[in-house]
Amino acid sequence: MTAVHPASSPASASPGRTAKPHPALALPAAGAAGFPASISPPPGSHKELNLVGLCPSPAGLQPPGPGIRAAAPTVINGLGRSFRSDLRLADRVYWQQTLTNCRAGLGDPSRIVHVVYSGPVESYHQAFGPPDMSHTILTGCGSRVARDTWTIVTGQVKEPGLQGKCLLLTRRGHVLVWNMQ
Repeated sequence: MTAVHPASSPASASPGRTAKPHPALALPAAGAAGFPASISPPPGSHKELNLVGLCPSPAGLQPPGPGIRAAAPTVINGLGRSFRSDLRLADRVYWQQTLTNCRAGLGDPSRIVHVVYSGPVESYHQAFGPPDMSHTILTGCGSRVARDTWTIVTGQVKEPGLQGKCLLLTRRGHVLVWNMQ
């Protein structure tokens, strides 16, 4: 099992942390300096899906390569360090959640959890932990997004109710988070 830092989301925030909120943060425009549209294009659809939210754009997506298993925990470990670095590690469809988390002071880069599952979204099958979203992604976001999505489930095997899920994709060589629960 690989140890990684949890998602910067309300579900993964620890109650005793002392992070300070950052209310003055704002999302960069499409194509802003440091955030090229080729890596951070607008969402593929503005229709929200149950459990997923918005779908990422299929533009520039690549199937998970042999390095994704090692790269995915590195991306998750990088979250929670700063707002701009979190945006660089996330697909644009996750930017609003990143902004919300940073403004609220959520995210604890010092808390470590373990990887329970790491693999293609189509290979994950829910036993007791987070729901299997492969069908939702396939029907709502399309076969390309479904085929190119990598899933990491974090937490403890013996505590499936406390497990979290992270969906990642590779766009033009960059591994990006596009959903966390």
